[in-house]
Amino acid sequence: MAPVSSDHGFGTIYTAPSDHRRKNRFEDLLYAGDRHLELNTSVPLFDANTYAGSGRKAGDAEMSRTWIRQQEKFGAGIALTDSGFVEANRLDQLVGLLDQAKELQQLVSIPVRTLIPLDATWLGVRSSELADEIYKRDLTDVALLIGHASDPFGAQRTVRGLLEVLALGNVSLYRSDLSVLPALASGARTGSIGTGTSLRHIYPVTSRGGYVPTGSPSVIVRSTLAWRTQERVNDYVSRFPDETVWSCRCGNCYGRRIDYSIRGFDEVTAHNYNVIADLAEYVASSSNPMRTWYSMCQTAQTTIYEVADSTGFAWEPPDFLGAWLATQPSTVGVV
Repeated sequence: MAPVSSDHGFGTIYTAPSDHRRKNRFEDLLYAGDRHLELNTSVPLFDANTYAGSGRKAGDAEMSRTWIRQQEKFGAGIALTDSGFVEANRLDQLVGLLDQAKELQQLVSIPVRTLIPLDATWLGVRSSELADEIYKRDLTDVALLIGHASDPFGAQRTVRGLLEVLALGNVSLYRSDLSVLPALASGARTGSIGTGTSLRHIYPVTSRGGYVPTGSPSVIVRSTLAWRTQERVNDYVSRFPDETVWSCRCGNCYGRRIDYSIRGFDEVTAHNYNVIADLAEYVASSSNPMRTWYSMCQTAQTTIYEVADSTGFAWEPPDFLGAWLATQPSTVGVV
Protein backbone atom coordinates (compact mmCIF):
# COMPACT_ATOMS: atom_id res chain seq x y z
CA MET A 1 0.00 0.00 0.00
CA ALA A 2 2.86 2.42 0.66
CA PRO A 3 3.86 2.88 -3.03
CA VAL A 4 0.23 3.12 -4.18
CA SER A 5 -0.66 5.73 -1.56
CA SER A 6 2.48 7.66 -2.47
CA ASP A 7 1.53 7.73 -6.14
CA HIS A 8 -1.91 9.20 -5.47
CA GLY A 9 -1.46 11.15 -2.26
CA PHE A 10 -3.72 8.79 -0.35
CA GLY A 11 -3.45 8.54 3.38
CA THR A 12 -3.15 5.05 4.88
CA ILE A 13 -4.81 3.55 7.94
CA TYR A 14 -3.32 0.38 9.38
CA THR A 15 -5.88 -1.77 11.18
CA ALA A 16 -5.18 -4.22 14.00
CA PRO A 17 -6.39 -7.83 13.64
CA SER A 18 -9.95 -8.45 14.82
CA ASP A 19 -8.78 -11.51 16.78
CA HIS A 20 -8.34 -10.02 20.23
CA ARG A 21 -6.51 -13.13 21.46
CA ARG A 22 -3.49 -12.33 19.31
CA LYS A 23 -0.52 -11.08 21.28
CA ASN A 24 1.15 -7.75 20.55
CA ARG A 25 -1.73 -6.50 18.38
CA PHE A 26 -0.89 -2.83 18.92
CA GLU A 27 2.88 -3.34 18.82
CA ASP A 28 2.56 -5.11 15.46
CA LEU A 29 0.35 -2.28 14.23
CA LEU A 30 2.97 0.34 15.04
CA TYR A 31 5.68 -1.87 13.53
CA ALA A 32 3.70 -1.87 10.28
CA GLY A 33 3.76 1.92 10.50
CA ASP A 34 7.55 1.85 10.77
CA ARG A 35 7.78 -0.35 7.68
CA HIS A 36 5.44 2.03 5.86
CA LEU A 37 7.73 4.98 6.59
CA GLU A 38 10.61 3.16 4.93
CA LEU A 39 8.65 3.36 1.67
CA ASN A 40 6.53 6.49 2.09
CA THR A 41 7.20 9.70 4.00
CA SER A 42 3.49 10.19 4.80
CA VAL A 43 2.79 9.12 8.39
CA PRO A 44 -0.10 6.62 8.52
CA LEU A 45 -2.99 6.48 10.97
CA PHE A 46 -3.74 3.54 13.27
CA ASP A 47 -7.05 1.82 13.96
CA ALA A 48 -7.02 -0.34 17.10
CA ASN A 49 -10.07 -2.22 15.73
CA THR A 50 -11.42 -2.86 19.21
CA TYR A 51 -14.98 -2.63 17.86
CA ALA A 52 -14.77 -5.78 15.67
CA GLY A 53 -14.41 -9.52 16.23
CA SER A 54 -15.89 -11.83 18.84
CA GLY A 55 -14.17 -10.04 21.72
CA ARG A 56 -15.12 -6.54 20.66
CA LYS A 57 -15.63 -3.74 23.14
CA ALA A 58 -19.07 -2.33 23.83
CA GLY A 59 -19.73 1.22 22.71
CA ASP A 60 -19.61 2.67 26.20
CA ALA A 61 -16.45 0.77 27.22
CA GLU A 62 -13.54 2.88 28.43
CA MET A 63 -11.34 4.52 25.80
CA SER A 64 -7.59 4.44 26.35
CA ARG A 65 -5.70 7.68 26.80
CA THR A 66 -2.50 5.60 26.59
CA TRP A 67 -3.44 4.54 23.06
CA ILE A 68 -3.84 8.18 22.07
CA ARG A 69 -0.40 8.97 23.46
CA GLN A 70 1.16 6.00 21.63
CA GLN A 71 -0.09 7.41 18.35
CA GLU A 72 1.17 10.87 19.29
CA LYS A 73 4.59 9.43 20.15
CA PHE A 74 4.71 7.69 16.77
CA GLY A 75 4.12 11.00 15.03
CA ALA A 76 0.60 10.51 13.72
CA GLY A 77 -1.02 13.82 12.85
CA ILE A 78 -4.39 12.62 14.14
CA ALA A 79 -5.07 10.01 16.81
CA LEU A 80 -7.98 7.59 16.32
CA THR A 81 -9.91 6.51 19.41
CA ASP A 82 -10.09 2.84 20.40
CA SER A 83 -13.89 2.96 20.42
CA GLY A 84 -16.24 0.07 21.09
CA PHE A 85 -19.21 -0.96 18.94
CA VAL A 86 -22.60 0.70 19.42
CA GLU A 87 -25.34 -1.90 19.08
CA ALA A 88 -28.74 -1.19 17.54
CA ASN A 89 -31.03 0.82 19.83
CA ARG A 90 -28.36 1.22 22.52
CA LEU A 91 -28.54 4.94 23.11
CA ASP A 92 -26.66 4.44 26.37
CA GLN A 93 -23.67 3.05 24.44
CA LEU A 94 -23.74 5.92 21.94
CA VAL A 95 -23.92 8.52 24.71
CA GLY A 96 -21.13 6.82 26.65
CA LEU A 97 -18.86 6.79 23.60
CA LEU A 98 -19.51 10.42 22.69
CA ASP A 99 -19.15 11.70 26.26
CA GLN A 100 -15.77 10.00 26.58
CA ALA A 101 -14.70 11.40 23.22
CA LYS A 102 -15.57 14.92 24.38
CA GLU A 103 -13.46 14.44 27.51
CA LEU A 104 -10.52 12.97 25.58
CA GLN A 105 -10.61 15.85 23.12
CA GLN A 106 -10.06 18.25 26.05
CA LEU A 107 -7.34 16.22 27.82
CA VAL A 108 -4.82 15.54 25.05
CA SER A 109 -2.82 17.90 22.87
CA ILE A 110 -2.92 15.88 19.64
CA PRO A 111 -5.99 16.25 17.39
CA VAL A 112 -8.38 13.33 17.96
CA ARG A 113 -10.72 11.74 15.43
CA THR A 114 -13.50 9.94 17.26
CA LEU A 115 -14.40 6.62 15.66
CA ILE A 116 -18.11 5.84 15.93
CA PRO A 117 -18.57 2.18 14.99
CA LEU A 118 -22.28 1.43 15.02
CA ASP A 119 -25.02 -0.78 13.68
CA ALA A 120 -26.43 0.31 10.32
CA THR A 121 -29.89 0.83 11.85
CA TRP A 122 -28.59 4.02 13.46
CA LEU A 123 -28.42 5.51 9.97
CA GLY A 124 -31.49 3.69 8.71
CA VAL A 125 -34.00 4.66 11.40
CA ARG A 126 -32.30 6.95 13.96
CA SER A 127 -30.11 9.24 11.87
CA SER A 128 -31.60 12.46 13.27
CA GLU A 129 -30.96 11.28 16.82
CA LEU A 130 -27.41 10.25 15.91
CA ALA A 131 -26.72 13.63 14.32
CA ASP A 132 -28.18 15.45 17.35
CA GLU A 133 -26.01 13.51 19.82
CA ILE A 134 -22.85 14.27 17.83
CA TYR A 135 -23.79 17.95 17.46
CA LYS A 136 -24.60 18.47 21.15
CA ARG A 137 -21.05 17.59 22.19
CA ASP A 138 -19.36 19.93 19.74
CA LEU A 139 -16.93 17.22 18.61
CA THR A 140 -14.55 18.61 16.02
CA ASP A 141 -13.82 15.41 14.08
CA VAL A 142 -15.70 12.09 13.94
CA ALA A 143 -15.75 9.10 11.61
CA LEU A 144 -18.60 6.63 11.11
CA LEU A 145 -17.86 2.92 10.66
CA ILE A 146 -20.95 0.89 9.83
CA GLY A 147 -21.86 -2.62 10.93
CA HIS A 148 -23.92 -4.79 8.59
CA ALA A 149 -24.09 -8.38 7.36
CA SER A 150 -23.53 -7.43 3.70
CA ASP A 151 -23.61 -3.86 2.33
CA PRO A 152 -24.91 -1.19 4.72
CA PHE A 153 -25.45 1.22 1.83
CA GLY A 154 -27.50 -1.26 -0.15
CA ALA A 155 -30.61 0.21 1.51
CA GLN A 156 -32.02 3.58 0.46
CA ARG A 157 -32.87 4.60 4.03
CA THR A 158 -29.28 4.04 5.18
CA VAL A 159 -27.96 6.24 2.37
CA ARG A 160 -30.43 8.99 3.23
CA GLY A 161 -29.46 8.72 6.89
CA LEU A 162 -25.79 9.05 5.99
CA LEU A 163 -26.50 12.21 3.99
CA GLU A 164 -28.31 13.68 7.00
CA VAL A 165 -25.38 13.04 9.34
CA LEU A 166 -22.80 14.26 6.80
CA ALA A 167 -24.58 17.62 6.80
CA LEU A 168 -22.94 18.28 10.19
CA GLY A 169 -19.71 19.02 8.29
CA ASN A 170 -17.29 17.27 10.66
CA VAL A 171 -18.08 13.65 9.74
CA SER A 172 -15.94 11.15 7.80
CA LEU A 173 -16.89 7.71 6.48
CA TYR A 174 -14.37 4.98 7.26
CA ARG A 175 -14.09 1.28 6.51
CA SER A 176 -16.34 1.44 3.46
CA ASP A 177 -16.37 0.70 -0.27
CA LEU A 178 -17.12 2.87 -3.30
CA SER A 179 -19.92 4.60 -1.38
CA VAL A 180 -17.09 6.76 -0.03
CA LEU A 181 -17.08 8.59 -3.39
CA PRO A 182 -20.65 10.01 -3.18
CA ALA A 183 -20.12 10.53 0.55
CA LEU A 184 -17.17 12.81 -0.22
CA ALA A 185 -19.23 14.55 -2.89
CA SER A 186 -21.94 15.11 -0.26
CA GLY A 187 -19.75 16.72 2.37
CA ALA A 188 -17.79 13.96 4.12
CA ARG A 189 -14.57 15.35 5.60
CA THR A 190 -12.61 12.30 4.41
CA GLY A 191 -13.15 8.60 3.78
CA SER A 192 -11.41 5.25 3.69
CA ILE A 193 -11.93 2.20 1.48
CA GLY A 194 -10.79 -1.17 2.83
CA THR A 195 -8.11 -3.19 1.07
CA GLY A 196 -10.15 -6.35 1.59
CA THR A 197 -13.77 -7.36 2.00
CA SER A 198 -13.44 -7.65 5.78
CA LEU A 199 -12.36 -3.99 5.94
CA ARG A 200 -15.21 -2.56 3.88
CA HIS A 201 -17.68 -2.64 6.75
CA ILE A 202 -17.98 -4.22 10.20
CA TYR A 203 -19.32 -7.77 10.06
CA PRO A 204 -21.66 -9.13 12.73
CA VAL A 205 -20.19 -11.42 15.36
CA THR A 206 -20.80 -15.09 14.56
CA SER A 207 -19.88 -18.39 16.18
CA ARG A 208 -16.68 -18.17 14.14
CA GLY A 209 -15.90 -14.72 15.45
CA GLY A 210 -17.00 -12.58 12.50
CA TYR A 211 -16.17 -12.44 8.79
CA VAL A 212 -14.50 -15.53 7.34
CA PRO A 213 -12.37 -14.58 4.30
CA THR A 214 -12.65 -16.62 1.12
CA GLY A 215 -8.97 -16.30 0.26
CA SER A 216 -9.79 -14.95 -3.20
CA PRO A 217 -9.19 -11.19 -3.59
CA SER A 218 -11.85 -9.06 -5.24
CA VAL A 219 -11.17 -6.82 -8.24
CA ILE A 220 -13.01 -3.59 -9.11
CA VAL A 221 -14.46 -3.79 -12.61
CA ARG A 222 -14.51 -0.08 -13.34
CA SER A 223 -17.30 -0.12 -15.93
CA THR A 224 -19.60 -1.83 -13.42
CA LEU A 225 -18.51 -0.18 -10.14
CA ALA A 226 -18.59 -3.71 -8.74
CA TRP A 227 -16.09 -5.94 -6.97
CA ARG A 228 -15.74 -9.48 -8.34
CA THR A 229 -13.30 -12.28 -7.60
CA GLN A 230 -10.60 -12.88 -10.20
CA GLU A 231 -12.06 -16.29 -10.97
CA ARG A 232 -15.47 -14.81 -11.73
CA VAL A 233 -13.99 -12.09 -13.92
CA ASN A 234 -12.22 -14.75 -15.98
CA ASP A 235 -15.53 -16.60 -16.41
CA TYR A 236 -17.26 -13.46 -17.67
CA VAL A 237 -14.45 -12.52 -20.05
CA SER A 238 -14.38 -16.00 -21.60
CA ARG A 239 -18.01 -15.61 -22.73
CA PHE A 240 -18.16 -11.84 -23.22
CA PRO A 241 -14.74 -10.55 -24.36
CA ASP A 242 -15.92 -6.97 -24.89
CA GLU A 243 -12.88 -4.70 -24.59
CA THR A 244 -14.99 -1.72 -23.47
CA VAL A 245 -16.06 -3.65 -20.37
CA TRP A 246 -12.82 -5.37 -19.37
CA SER A 247 -10.06 -3.06 -20.56
CA CYS A 248 -8.66 -0.75 -17.89
CA ARG A 249 -6.51 2.36 -18.28
CA CYS A 250 -5.46 2.60 -14.65
CA GLY A 251 -1.84 2.95 -13.58
CA ASN A 252 -1.54 -0.81 -13.17
CA CYS A 253 -3.30 -2.08 -16.30
CA TYR A 254 -2.35 0.53 -18.95
CA GLY A 255 -5.20 -0.31 -21.31
CA ARG A 256 -4.95 -4.09 -21.00
CA ARG A 257 -7.82 -6.39 -20.16
CA ILE A 258 -7.95 -7.04 -16.44
CA ASP A 259 -7.83 -10.82 -16.89
CA TYR A 260 -4.32 -10.31 -18.37
CA SER A 261 -3.04 -7.45 -16.24
CA ILE A 262 -4.00 -8.78 -12.80
CA ARG A 263 -2.38 -11.97 -11.60
CA GLY A 264 -1.45 -11.74 -7.92
CA PHE A 265 -2.54 -9.94 -4.76
CA ASP A 266 -0.14 -7.02 -5.23
CA GLU A 267 -1.57 -6.39 -8.70
CA VAL A 268 -5.13 -6.60 -7.33
CA THR A 269 -4.27 -3.95 -4.74
CA ALA A 270 -2.49 -1.72 -7.25
CA HIS A 271 -5.36 -2.00 -9.75
CA ASN A 272 -8.10 -1.38 -7.19
CA TYR A 273 -6.55 1.76 -5.73
CA ASN A 274 -5.49 3.16 -9.08
CA VAL A 275 -9.12 2.76 -10.20
CA ILE A 276 -10.37 4.35 -6.97
CA ALA A 277 -8.05 7.30 -7.54
CA ASP A 278 -9.29 7.71 -11.12
CA LEU A 279 -12.94 7.50 -10.07
CA ALA A 280 -12.44 9.95 -7.21
CA GLU A 281 -10.78 12.47 -9.51
CA TYR A 282 -13.50 12.02 -12.14
CA VAL A 283 -16.29 12.65 -9.63
CA ALA A 284 -14.56 15.46 -7.76
CA SER A 285 -13.53 17.38 -10.90
CA SER A 286 -17.08 17.34 -12.27
CA SER A 287 -19.09 20.55 -12.23
CA ASN A 288 -21.85 18.56 -10.49
CA PRO A 289 -20.23 15.62 -8.64
CA MET A 290 -23.45 13.97 -7.47
CA ARG A 291 -25.05 14.14 -10.90
CA THR A 292 -21.89 12.54 -12.28
CA TRP A 293 -22.12 9.81 -9.64
CA TYR A 294 -25.76 9.10 -10.47
CA SER A 295 -24.89 8.78 -14.16
CA MET A 296 -22.07 6.37 -13.31
CA CYS A 297 -24.46 4.23 -11.26
CA GLN A 298 -26.98 4.02 -14.10
CA THR A 299 -24.31 3.08 -16.65
CA ALA A 300 -22.89 0.45 -14.31
CA GLN A 301 -26.28 -1.17 -13.80
CA THR A 302 -26.85 -1.35 -17.57
CA THR A 303 -23.42 -2.88 -18.17
CA ILE A 304 -23.93 -5.58 -15.54
CA TYR A 305 -27.28 -6.59 -17.00
CA GLU A 306 -25.69 -6.75 -20.46
CA VAL A 307 -22.86 -9.00 -19.25
CA ALA A 308 -25.25 -11.28 -17.35
CA ASP A 309 -27.56 -11.58 -20.34
CA SER A 310 -24.72 -12.31 -22.78
CA THR A 311 -22.83 -14.81 -20.60
CA GLY A 312 -25.70 -16.59 -18.91
CA PHE A 313 -23.89 -16.13 -15.59
CA ALA A 314 -25.96 -14.62 -12.81
CA TRP A 315 -24.88 -11.11 -11.90
CA GLU A 316 -27.10 -8.61 -10.16
CA PRO A 317 -25.95 -4.99 -9.82
CA PRO A 318 -24.73 -4.15 -6.30
CA ASP A 319 -27.59 -2.84 -4.19
CA PHE A 320 -25.71 0.36 -3.36
CA LEU A 321 -26.08 1.54 -6.98
CA GLY A 322 -29.87 1.56 -6.76
CA ALA A 323 -29.85 2.93 -3.22
CA TRP A 324 -27.78 5.96 -4.22
CA LEU A 325 -29.86 6.48 -7.39
CA ALA A 326 -32.96 6.64 -5.20
CA THR A 327 -31.55 9.76 -3.49
CA GLN A 328 -31.61 11.82 -6.70
CA PRO A 329 -33.61 15.03 -6.32
CA SER A 330 -36.94 14.83 -8.07
CA THR A 331 -37.14 16.66 -11.40
CA VAL A 332 -40.94 16.51 -11.56
CA GLY A 333 -42.28 19.89 -12.61
CA VAL A 334 -38.85 21.27 -13.45
CA VAL A 335 -38.61 22.85 -16.89
